[in-house]
Amino acid sequence: MSISFLHSLGLVEFLLMGSECEVREMTKLEDHLEGIINIFHQYSIRVGHYDTLSKRELMQLITKELPNALKNTKDQPSIDKVFQELDADKDGQVTFEEFIVLVSRVLKTAHEAIHQE
Repeated sequence: MSISFLHSLGLVEFLLMGSECEVREMTKLEDHLEGIINIFHQYSIRVGHYDTLSKRELMQLITKELPNALKNTKDQPSIDKVFQELDADKDGQVTFEEFIVLVSRVLKTAHEAIHQE
């Protein structure tokens, strides 16, 4: 993760040692957050705007990255419904902010499933 990205989040902590600055190692949670961002970008750069997901890009992401977390990942009507729910501004694209709604729902469902085991 780049220092400028971490800095923009307010996550960079510098340890001043003389004239040198040292960045602390990322925590496990920070590493996972970066992974979510990287997965989003792995699919968003394929078609159209580099920082949004088209319906096809979202379908590819869900099919390849969330096959065990979401049911009917290969069912086009189900993907269409998910896309419509995520595309809050109805511009035909899913932004990162809209995508994290899906991530949040999947995390909530996974958390509930863990407690049922």
